[in-house]
Amino acid sequence: LDIMLPNVSGLSILEELKKNEKTKRIPIFCVTNLPEEVGREKAIALGAYSYLTKVHYDIYDIVKHVELYFKEEAKTPATS
Repeated sequence: LDIMLPNVSGLSILEELKKNEKTKRIPIFCVTNLPEEVGREKAIALGAYSYLTKVHYDIYDIVKHVELYFKEEAKTPATS
């Protein structure tokens, strides 16, 4: 989820996704050009799994973060 979207904040979308019973368990990776000090803390507080700044990560790094999430998820017992 990009934080800077036309007409709406990605943080607003994140907040709505986490409030909704059907979407709250979807892992959200925030990918943005905003510096970490601008949005990371709020994104994590709203329920984002990760906050990645585009300047520090390329597509391959982002894929590695997603793969790591699924590896960790596979180790964790399922909860309802």
